[in-house]
This record gives sequence, C-alpha cells and structure tokens, in this order.
Amino acid sequence: MKIFVSFGYSDLKEIEAMVRSIPSAHEVYYLREENDIGLSSWETLRKRIDWADIFIVYLSTSTIERAMAVGNEVGYAIKAGKFVIPLKERGVSTSDIGMVADLKWIPVDIEHQEDAYTILADTIWDYAGKKQKQKQKEWNALLWVIGGLILASLFGNDEEY
Repeated sequence: MKIFVSFGYSDLKEIEAMVRSIPSAHEVYYLREENDIGLSSWETLRKRIDWADIFIVYLSTSTIERAMAVGNEVGYAIKAGKFVIPLKERGVSTSDIGMVADLKWIPVDIEHQEDAYTILADTIWDYAGKKQKQKQKEWNALLWVIGGLILASLFGNDEEY
C-alpha cells in the first residue's frame, strides 16, 4: 500500500517514529520540505495524495495550529475517496478536528506511542487485506466473463448464411 501522512511540522520527530513503525512492505510519503521540481508545495501534496491508497492525518496541537493546510489535505483526500486514518494526541478536542471528527480515530499517548503505532500497523494490514480480497473478486469475475465469451464463441451458432 502507498501511504500519505499529513501533520504539523513541529511533530516531525513523532512522524518519523510513526513511519518507522509502519511495515516496510508499504511505501510512505510525508513532506519533509522538498517539493517536486517545478511544482508548488500544494501541487506536490495533491500529486502525492492522488498516488496514495491510505491517508493518515496526525492530529496534535501543532496540527490544529496549521488547521487550514491540514484541512485542505484532508478534504482533498476525502474527496478523492482515500481511506483516512486519523491519529489524535491527548489534549486535542474532537471539535477541533473538523472533517475527521466523525471518523474512528486512533488515540496517541506521547508517553506510549508504540501502542498507537501497533494499532495503526494492524489497521493498515487489515485494509490491505480487504483491498486484496476485493481485487481477487474482481479478477475472478473477469475470468468468468472471459470464460463465458470463449465458450460462447466455441459453441455458438454455427449456421451459415
């Protein structure tokens, strides 16, 4: 899975710890000051959100301070149909988190971050498994259609006109 992480810049240390806890089978992107050459920060972020399967938003007092930027990222991800996983530090009110207030979020205790990161890794694996099963069902349906077309062409009406 490809994962995009949205956060407040003063949380970079926590984000790097979180990213290290995500299994290496997944690709993770979070903005660390670099933009793609020739693109603005927003263009780079939009391109990366489009690329991602999963959108993680780390909610802290720092995130709330830059609520407009993070809110734009969250809104774009929701509109794009991404699977959104909010992580919320203690002390952040659910009324402060706007669009993700009604989503189930993962609580983060700064003293015991590893607990939240274990839940996060499990959530990512669960979602990846569901997506894999969905893809398998789609392939199976496609194979049935192809098989039906082959049989129809083999045993179809042979009458000459």
